[in-house]
Amino acid sequence: MKKANGNLSAAARTLGVTRPQLAYRLKRLQENDMSGAGVAVPQTAEMAAGGQQ
Repeated sequence: MKKANGNLSAAARTLGVTRPQLAYRLKRLQENDMSGAGVAVPQTAEMAAGGQQ
């Protein structure tokens, strides 16, 4: 996400996955972080508000 400057679509293209796949995986990582897994996922304001990017 850093290399794509927070742009979910650009990050997904770079990784070779679809934007919804990347959003799902980031959400899962964030959920794991909240459970104490220790993985930090940066979040844009739009993602925090539940919007699409």
